[in-house]
Amino acid sequence: MRVGWIGFGEAASGIAAGLISAGLTDMIAYDLDARRAAQRVAPLGITLKDSLEAVVEESDLLLVATPGHVAEAVARSAAPHLRPGLIYGDCTTTSPAAQGRSARAIAARGGLFVDAALMDAVPLRGHAVPILASGPGSRRFAEMLRPFGMQIEVLEGEPGTATAVKLVRSIFMKGLAAITIETLIAARVLGLGDLVVASLRSTLATPFDILAERLVVGTVTHAGRRVHEMDAALGMLAEQRLQGVMTAATRTLLERASRVQWDRVTFEEALQSATDLFRT
Repeated sequence: MRVGWIGFGEAASGIAAGLISAGLTDMIAYDLDARRAAQRVAPLGITLKDSLEAVVEESDLLLVATPGHVAEAVARSAAPHLRPGLIYGDCTTTSPAAQGRSARAIAARGGLFVDAALMDAVPLRGHAVPILASGPGSRRFAEMLRPFGMQIEVLEGEPGTATAVKLVRSIFMKGLAAITIETLIAARVLGLGDLVVASLRSTLATPFDILAERLVVGTVTHAGRRVHEMDAALGMLAEQRLQGVMTAATRTLLERASRVQWDRVTFEEALQSATDLFRT
């Protein structure tokens, strides 16, 4: 089986190295930045091609790992050169709608599109990075790569389903990273680092589903009071000449949530209330 890469940056080289170590050694690649790609493929023994078309025409499985903003253009460029039935795995991070448009371009030429969402950092996990796959080629995609140690979960649904899961998760993970940075900066400036970390360690040891219910219900029920708490936090940060970007955003959410008054509320009622408030 020959694997063709379109785009050969950090993610592609990390996955390719793992596949080669697992015995999948026949690979070719194309990248607009030929000099950078040459440096990455040389240690792996991968053949670098001088055109996208050559990779498409000579591969049994295509893996696209370009920047997300060019993914649709890549699909349109690759489509005319596809053999019917060729698996086209899009590993980029773009929108679900863009994945759908790329899938239609590939399907029009008989290709089998896979929305392949990488769910962790490749430098940490290599080719064993968890992948969610949706779209018409997903099951075959998984069958081709699981024997070489790739961790692929096939989802029911159209192309874009896997990407939607990744992006919703990213709202949490990137937001968590941002609020963590803001919290630790404030704790450090105020000389409270150890105390704050110890308190958060205890809270975050709670299983996520239990913690999520507590946070959602508590936010809707006590939003009004918590607006004032965030005002106090923003005032404290201002006194230390710190910008409370995430704190201000939290205050905005709480202010909007305070428009609904509940004495008692279930998790589902609280989440539905919040959904109605934040729908555009």
